[in-house]
Amino acid sequence: MRERKKMAAKPATQPFLVEIGTEELPPKSLKKLAYALLENFETLALSESLLPPGARNEVYFSPRRLALYIPALRLKQPDRNEERLGPAVSAAYAADGTPSKAAEGFARSCGVQAQQLERRQTDKGERLAYTIHVHGEPATAVLPDILTEALAKLPIGKRMRWGAGDTEFVRPVHWVLMLLGDKVLKADILGKPAGNKTYGHRFHHPAAIVIKRPADYRKQLLKAGKVMLEDRDGSLSKKIGTLVTAAAKRVHGTPVSDQPLLEEVAALVEWPVPVTGSFDKRFLELPDAVIVAVLQGQQRYFPVRGATDKLLPHFITVSNIQSRKPQEVKHGNERVIVPRLTDAMFFWELDKGTRLDARITDLDRVVFQKELGSYGDKCRRLNTLAEGIAKNIGGEAPMLNAGWHLMGTARMGMDRLASVTDSYGFVHDTDRLMVSDASLFPSPCRVNPMETIMALATRAAGHVIDNARRYVS
Repeated sequence: MRERKKMAAKPATQPFLVEIGTEELPPKSLKKLAYALLENFETLALSESLLPPGARNEVYFSPRRLALYIPALRLKQPDRNEERLGPAVSAAYAADGTPSKAAEGFARSCGVQAQQLERRQTDKGERLAYTIHVHGEPATAVLPDILTEALAKLPIGKRMRWGAGDTEFVRPVHWVLMLLGDKVLKADILGKPAGNKTYGHRFHHPAAIVIKRPADYRKQLLKAGKVMLEDRDGSLSKKIGTLVTAAAKRVHGTPVSDQPLLEEVAALVEWPVPVTGSFDKRFLELPDAVIVAVLQGQQRYFPVRGATDKLLPHFITVSNIQSRKPQEVKHGNERVIVPRLTDAMFFWELDKGTRLDARITDLDRVVFQKELGSYGDKCRRLNTLAEGIAKNIGGEAPMLNAGWHLMGTARMGMDRLASVTDSYGFVHDTDRLMVSDASLFPSPCRVNPMETIMALATRAAGHVIDNARRYVS
């Protein structure tokens, strides 16, 4: 007797991978797009009973790709029973018990005879009903529609078209990779046929890379493609933070960094390489806030602070290429910030030529809100409020007029009238600019300028009381 070979049971789930390869995506919205894609896909896949609840799914993204990795996706929807409700029983049969037209029409819609219909008691009375057994569809038939809908729901402000087609997306699409297990899921997504190929770094490995298994995707891109992917844990942002910190230590400093900057840089590079640059020490005469705004806001550089917490004439930038001539990359990044810092120095010196109290009358020409008048009107209302509060808690109005009124008004004026704040977008850091040069303040001021500024400009009316009590005590 021949031995029967045991047939291995088919797995109920398989890993699923999809990657959308594009032109460079907008860095400030890349993380938002990636997370929205994962959320949309999970919601739709759950509603189609293809995704086991509570699974940890992953989203990967880089400047040129959005990818989803689902470790366990059901290969087939489970069979289910659907109950359909028809007309009320009172309207379903004639006096002699024969089915009415309403009953026969409902039966036809269910694909059965009227005699096969059942009765159900509902909150609206007894009605005809029929239970249909629905066979689940295979995942291969459902996934393309799920992905198409998930992409269509992405929060994209303005979609692009490219070529002669009418496909729209945030950036032109160049390739689509889609695997269910080790098989390519045949479908057209965003005008591109899905395959099993991805592409590496634009310069280090522009050739195609064949992905045979979804689980190998990230490792193959890193090893063969020279592409580091960002994920839900912020792995690339953390890696960049570590590289930047190490580079800053080599010039005896620490980087000025925050999470939004790290995330934006991670959305700009696929192979991060830190580059340390320098600038002329004369620019250190600028307030730290201005230098940080130029380096971070305009160039996505990381300024460097020394042991005394003062900025050093160094910065760290993150290149997207392992250059054979790193000195050329360094010099290029140093050159580009010279005109920007020179502009900042010009605006700063221009602002220092006018004292803040001389700018107060200019607020009358800056509209605060149509129904509420100008910023000058707003300042006068705030000054009146502060004076009233001070009197109620035993303060002296003359002292307020010398300090609170003048400095609070000047703070608002600085935000909207000074060249530095207008050019570099300062609002909350204006106090740091002002207190860095005492010549900007009128001599009658008898209270701490920075505390006064912060109290009047960045606190709501309830906080003004606490600050006023501190100043007049």
